[in-house]
Amino acid sequence: MVAQGGSIKRWMAVLGLVLLGWGLALELPPLPLPPVPLPKPPVLPPPVTPSPSDQGLQRFYGQVTLSDGQALLVGGVPLLGSSPWMALLVPGMAVEVEGSWEGAGFRLRELRIVAPARFSYYRGPGAVVGQGGYRALELWTVEEGNSVRTLALRTAPDGVGVYLVAYWDGQRFLALPPGLKPPAPSLAPGWVEGTGVYRDGRVVWARFKPFP
Repeated sequence: MVAQGGSIKRWMAVLGLVLLGWGLALELPPLPLPPVPLPKPPVLPPPVTPSPSDQGLQRFYGQVTLSDGQALLVGGVPLLGSSPWMALLVPGMAVEVEGSWEGAGFRLRELRIVAPARFSYYRGPGAVVGQGGYRALELWTVEEGNSVRTLALRTAPDGVGVYLVAYWDGQRFLALPPGLKPPAPSLAPGWVEGTGVYRDGRVVWARFKPFP
């Protein structure tokens, strides 16, 4: 009986220690969780504020319906302002215009010829381009495949001056009218303006420069 009593006491002591441990565990505050790093906010680009000169600009495409040296209409809308390209426009060309509306017209800031892509403009004696019936003319020609055709032709004031605007691709001028053979300019590919005079049955070229 003494042995059994001792065993019971030992078991009671162990049970007391276990209960005491549970009590202490219940009284302990919870362990703090490790801090979780917050995600960094995304880096946004600074807001772009349009310059005052760009505010209110609009863009439209249209076909030239009138160009007689006095008035210029694109899709029936009068174009206001000036651009070096305006002198090259004839009815049927398609253009892109950037600017702003002004009354019933559109004041352009930039103008780009969209079609035809390959064309040239010549002003000078008709004999230079196989049009001997004209003392002087303006001639627009376009290149389509391996052929060149006339887009527009109209008379010009008499004179011996020659003026050409054409695209130089680094090897040749595109869309030149028959009979016109300017020399290769020392320029990078792009639109080129050439000037010269017609003398003794041939063109004497004076200068080539980028256009406009």
